[in-house]
This record gives sequence, C-alpha cells and structure tokens, in this order.
Amino acid sequence: MRNAESFASKADNEGLNVGSSVAVGSSSAGNLYNLHGQGPEDGIEVEDEQNNRVAENVLESGISGESEAKGIAEPGRISTVLQSISDSLESENSEVRELLSEITSQNFEVIFDQIIILVNTSDAEKDGHTLRQFVNLVMENVIGGEKSARLCARLCRKVMEQISPNIIDKDFDRPIAGAQLFRKYLLNICQEKFECIFEREENVDAEGELGMETTHQSSNLVRFVGELFEVQILAEKIIHGCIKKFLKDIDNPKEAYIESLCALLKVVGKSLDKEKANFHINVYFERMSEISRKENISSRMKSILLEVIELRQSNWVARNTAQANPIPIAEVHGH
Repeated sequence: MRNAESFASKADNEGLNVGSSVAVGSSSAGNLYNLHGQGPEDGIEVEDEQNNRVAENVLESGISGESEAKGIAEPGRISTVLQSISDSLESENSEVRELLSEITSQNFEVIFDQIIILVNTSDAEKDGHTLRQFVNLVMENVIGGEKSARLCARLCRKVMEQISPNIIDKDFDRPIAGAQLFRKYLLNICQEKFECIFEREENVDAEGELGMETTHQSSNLVRFVGELFEVQILAEKIIHGCIKKFLKDIDNPKEAYIESLCALLKVVGKSLDKEKANFHINVYFERMSEISRKENISSRMKSILLEVIELRQSNWVARNTAQANPIPIAEVHGH
C-alpha cells in the first residue's frame, strides 16, 4: 500500500468495542484505507490463498501407490482432485449467491438460517476459504447496490454472533478463528475496495461515465462502512478517520469525497453526534459549510452538503425517511 499511514493504531484484538478515543487533528487522519485499527506490524494485505488450499488437498488426496513412496502426485489423480475441488467451491458459491439474492428484511431469519449452515460447514478447512468467499459475495452485493448496506451489515453482525469457533485460518502469523476471523476478512475486503475505488476515482474525470459509476460504488461502500459501525463491528475512530480523509482538502474538494462524506454522515451522524465527540462534529460541519460556499464546487455538491447540514440542524430526523434510507428494488422483491 502506497505511503499509507494508520489513523487507527489500536490492535486488532480490541474486539468489537465502539467509542474509542479520537485524536483531534491527528496527522494520521490522512489514510482512508487502514480499517483494522492495527499497527503496521499486523499487516492488512488481502491475499488469495486458494492455491495453498488446492496444493494441500492434492498432497493429502492425490498421492498413491508407488508415487506415494516417492512423494510424487500422479498427474491424472491431481487433475481429478483439482476438478473436484473446483466443482465443490463453485457449488458453494452458487448456493450462497442465490441465498443472498433472495434475502430481504421480511425473510431475513429464514434465509439467514440457511446461510449460516453453509458458512459453518467450512469448519474443516484450514485456510478459511469458504468464509472469505462469503465475505466477497456480500461485498459484491453492497458495491453493486443489489442489497442495502443496512441489510448486509445486519447479516454480517448475525454471522459474527453465530459463526462456528472452529472455522480457522492458519495462514496468518498466528491462527485466527471464528468471529475474529470473520471480522478480519470483512475489514480486509472493505480496505481493499476503498483503495481500489478511491484511487480509481482520483484518476478519472468526475464528469466521465466511469467516474459516475465509481462515485456510486464509493457511496455504497461508505454506507456499508457506516452500517458496520452502527452494528458495532467497526470502531468509532475508524469513522472519524474516514471523515477526516474526505475533508482533508477543503480548497479543492473532490466530488467523490464530498458525496461519500455525506452518504456516511447520513448513516452515522446521529450516533456520532454525542457530547464526547461534539467538538469533532462541530469542526466537520464548519468545514462542510465552508466548502458549500466555495465557487469551485458544483450546484449538486452544494445541495448535497446543505442537505446534511440541515439534517443535523433537525436533530438528524430526515424529512423523507425513504430518501434517507433507500432500499434497492432487488431487495424489495428478493431478486
């Protein structure tokens, strides 16, 4: 990760606590991407260890007879094992993808019961592959807008509560299991998407087609991050770090950052705007007011900023609840 500074230095074993202290004016606010609250020694690279898993299965299942004595896997047997593994993974993904397409707030409990069974059948794995695939599929739904951020965050919270403690990934420096492993995978993918989307946005004309698509994706992502905070998966200091990043350049604000800032504040504003964080919130909104008066921002961005400013003035009660919390059509109908 290029020149990344951590704005959250608490170790990953902080658990699910929310409300950790925020360093006012900390220079560490410059990094949007470290969502773990870790020091640099913990590392946050998102790696695909599927090859390791395949190799391990081949070594365990693909050696027989004379080849076993020589420690050499038979080519035909390797091909069969690889195909079997591929078919199994594809079947698991298809089932989970179908369930995610069907889940709504109305059938949540019924569909969740089926999802958690599939997730927990992976407790015999040593690399957490199935769990990582589940996290990836959830993120696909979030980024693409197929499911609301709130519904997906609710799903993630419930998975954390009911995930088998026997699901483990031994490929880290120290084995991680259960809820802690799920949280780590979730933060990994959020960080990866932040880095990908926002770096892409910086290199694309905001008026271009790709820029608009990327801005839509970034708004979906920050809503999800906000909802993860609301269900106490992310710590408060992470949210403050994101906000500081979005408000870093008030002279030449990026439209993607303004839109993402407003999307995030609509989700977390009421929860953040408490006495202990009042100073920070006041500073944020002073900067937002200043940006709204700039001549170099579009009328659309000015309108978005003023909408959130007015929302705070009305004690975070939206005039139109449906507009404040849009529900994707696919979620309403379950497809």
